Amino acid sequence: MSQTLDHYRAAIGENFPTVLISTLEYLSEGWESVACLVNGHLVFRFPKRDVAEDGLRTEIRLLSELAAHLPLPIPRFDYVADPTGQHVPFAFVGYELLPGTSSMNWPDQVMEANWWKPPVGAFLTALHTFPVARARELGVRPISLRAKLTGKATAPASWHEILSDFSELTRQQAFPLLSDELQRQLDRRFERFLAEERHFAFEPVLVHADLWKDHILLKMQEQQVSGIIDFGDVGIGDPAMDVWPSLLPYYSGKVDETFQTRHAFYRQLFPPLNALIFGQIYDERELVEEGCRELSAFIP
Repeated sequence: MSQTLDHYRAAIGENFPTVLISTLEYLSEGWESVACLVNGHLVFRFPKRDVAEDGLRTEIRLLSELAAHLPLPIPRFDYVADPTGQHVPFAFVGYELLPGTSSMNWPDQVMEANWWKPPVGAFLTALHTFPVARARELGVRPISLRAKLTGKATAPASWHEILSDFSELTRQQAFPLLSDELQRQLDRRFERFLAEERHFAFEPVLVHADLWKDHILLKMQEQQVSGIIDFGDVGIGDPAMDVWPSLLPYYSGKVDETFQTRHAFYRQLFPPLNALIFGQIYDERELVEEGCRELSAFIP
């Protein structure tokens, strides 16, 4: 954890003295934030870096308005500490814990079941129809892979320019750790993708940009989707980033001829390259090793 539980307890007490803390426990930690559970029902989320704080401020502006547009619950920030006090260095938020179980605890039969896919498809359809102009007014930016990984802001650019820049960042940060064959394979994949004009003919939409199974909450006994969490990477980009092949039958957004090809490209390359590059920059050796392993498995 970036801070101790005592730091988080003190920060909550300083900013929200009406929250009487009986219990405070570590809930989870990702690349960008730490989550703590207070009194068994309040989640407080603390950014770990400047870029994560910027993303959180975007969530603060967006989520309250976005919630009314969506068919599934999302976090509602009842507590917003911005500016913060002396105990933690970044703004932070608190919200009521959404019920349900994430994919880390899903049984195999649930992973294969279909009952949770129609609601998630409907959620993505609604998310992708949120007015892009309004999202921009609320501070949502085009997806920037370099900013996400390095913390360095980049000027808005076309998706082709963003992926070209990501290809160059891959060469700078990832290639020194990869075999010559892996380097050649990655170069070929980027070159082929970037050379196809049809890959860039989509209409940009508001995307979650990190919708994996660990951000979908399920009530198992009721067979219900109880919420979608973690909008830290929300941005304007390609709808194919969000829609897995198994969700396509339940998705009513625009699906063009290269939609599934684009999704496969993102799904295969983004997670391992993001882990490897992020790990290199922030000296997270486990992430570097994870990225190298996944690349070796994906690319013969």
